[in-house]
Amino acid sequence: DRVDDAVHALDLAADPLREATWRTLMRIRSAVGDYDGVITTFAQCEKALRAAGIAPAPSTRTLLNQLRR
Repeated sequence: DRVDDAVHALDLAADPLREATWRTLMRIRSAVGDYDGVITTFAQCEKALRAAGIAPAPSTRTLLNQLRR
């Protein structure tokens, strides 16, 4: 499916701390109407960052609030 292809292209495994990539994935999921996926993606981002001792940036939280329905 196209979303899965996009996810693989983003290659989060290469740099799971790169929030811009997580935000792009959230936007893709929203664009295809996968609002549960938006929330799941944010949760995955938050978990990856927490493992490094950091929290998502305010801009990432703002995007979550803008995209979820």
